[in-house]
Amino acid sequence: MRKFWSTLWNTYSFLVTYANLDGWTPNSPRPAVEDRDLLDQWVLSELHQTIQTVTEAYDNYDAPNATRPVQAFVEALSNWYVRLGRRRFWKNEQDTDKAGAYATLYECLVAISHLIAPAMPFLSEAMYRNLVASDNDKAPPSIHLSQWPQVDAAIIRPALMDEMKLLRQLVSLGLAARNEAGIKVRQPLAGATFVLRPGVDPRTFETFADLVHSELNVKQTTFLPAAEAQNLIEEIVRINPLPQLLGKKFGKDFRQVQSAMREGKQEVLRNHAATLLAESPLNLQLDGKEFEVLPEEVEIHISSVAPEGYVMAAEGGCAALLDVRLDQALRDEGLAREVVRRVQNLRREANFQLNDRIAIRYQAEGNLAGAMIQFSDSICGETLCDEMEQGNINAEWLQAEFHIDSSRLLLGIKQL
Repeated sequence: MRKFWSTLWNTYSFLVTYANLDGWTPNSPRPAVEDRDLLDQWVLSELHQTIQTVTEAYDNYDAPNATRPVQAFVEALSNWYVRLGRRRFWKNEQDTDKAGAYATLYECLVAISHLIAPAMPFLSEAMYRNLVASDNDKAPPSIHLSQWPQVDAAIIRPALMDEMKLLRQLVSLGLAARNEAGIKVRQPLAGATFVLRPGVDPRTFETFADLVHSELNVKQTTFLPAAEAQNLIEEIVRINPLPQLLGKKFGKDFRQVQSAMREGKQEVLRNHAATLLAESPLNLQLDGKEFEVLPEEVEIHISSVAPEGYVMAAEGGCAALLDVRLDQALRDEGLAREVVRRVQNLRREANFQLNDRIAIRYQAEGNLAGAMIQFSDSICGETLCDEMEQGNINAEWLQAEFHIDSSRLLLGIKQL
């Protein structure tokens, strides 16, 4: 239920809700795929790759590969495509970009309803009748009377899919770094720097910078090749001589060798590690004696340390470094986002419709009061608020009291 049914149904409900609000229908103009946003082109590429995989699996009576790829695609559709593109659906402008977003999500959901039809006949039928049959008299009345979706090989772009896969990994590392620092995503940060594994061109990812800004809530994004990150990330080398091997080999001199290899300067230890990792013996000169250490006689641990003011997460040859230094401007913007969250919760509590306009009245203290004044336009834009002011809150307002960053906030909303 949680990993598939609910995710798919929520994505379907998202499309239906906003399409009804905007008056978008399957008969509305749809931009050509090549004219749509790069995010649209990526998800449609993934969709047709999934259609191909599922079709081949059904042709070969392979039930797991006829179903599991659909679950993976729905997860990517909901937790990457919709999440990154939701502001395209929310904005007021009825432009080509918004039309492309609606068309793409609609095409994905119709195709998914077909792909799940053999295994989930009732859910697929409900989706199909609402998305297709109810709006097209010429369409088959049931999904089980309709044609299986066809693969369009021209839409499948392997290079774009590989780039987006790596981008998702980088964002995941950025979120892991935030989690380690204990900083919520609602708190804006100054920037994020991503170190890419060898062979990956940083210029490829500059196109996706806005997506990263949105997902990680950072002001700036930098992509670096590994060779340029040496001055940014310090590598700490630890060499552990194995007593069960070198103790017998060096006898009473083992302690001296162990101390030299464990406690030496980092520059010296890096050279030692480079020699041993190259599968070459290491010759140590200590107090006029020479000791030969073989690669299999030690354990080498290399860890990366972020500079002061940064938090880092690394995996698979890539790393994400977040600048977690907060000035007052960033803190104030974070406070404003916390206010937006409280207002949205009150809207839900009041059972307001998504397009209902509201008024906000509040009483706030300290930096919180200043942040609400400074970011009033942003707060109103996010919450569909037409009137926002400080003042007394009487019984006609739905109200609640909060404490944000140790400051008291009395918040009231009402429908206009």
